[in-house]
Amino acid sequence: MPVFTAWFDQLEYDKSTKLTTALINDTNWARPVGVNNQERWIAVAEQAGGGIAAFFIIHAVDVNAERRVVRNIDDDKVFVGKLVRDGTATFLVGQPRIL
Repeated sequence: MPVFTAWFDQLEYDKSTKLTTALINDTNWARPVGVNNQERWIAVAEQAGGGIAAFFIIHAVDVNAERRVVRNIDDDKVFVGKLVRDGTATFLVGQPRIL
């Protein structure tokens, strides 16, 4: 199962469904480094994994920085869920699983 990362400030939590939606890739990002690799792993998840993948949440030192620096990764849980494509963006919608 492919595992991605998602910035904390690019998450949405739905209290009623208890699902977290994470932006994991956008082919229109201003800095496209890694986008092709992300698309390759998204395709693996879609074709071989039934669209199921996982993500960890990462926190930035400064969310407004042009080039973000990772402050820390939430490594106490991983979110597992379904990939959703919306135009150029790809999201993962899942629930946490304790490691």
